[in-house]
Amino acid sequence: MLLYHGSNVEIQKPDLKMSRKYLDFGAGFYLTSNNEQAIQFAGKVVLRAMKMSKKLFNQYALKTFDAINRLQFVKSHTY
Repeated sequence: MLLYHGSNVEIQKPDLKMSRKYLDFGAGFYLTSNNEQAIQFAGKVVLRAMKMSKKLFNQYALKTFDAINRLQFVKSHTY
């Protein structure tokens, strides 16, 4: 299964220690199966950063839902 994370930076290995505490559903690394949703969120991240950066969505391959450590970075796309 391919999953996506919208951002303004490439994230090869998610680190929950880098997560902000007060997100909608608490601290965590948010993924979606919808790449368009990830691109939209990347736009929000860029606006929040208030500096020149590009929208980017990171793509991951997940072999099983029960082991986040099996999340493998595939590639990033810039928009």
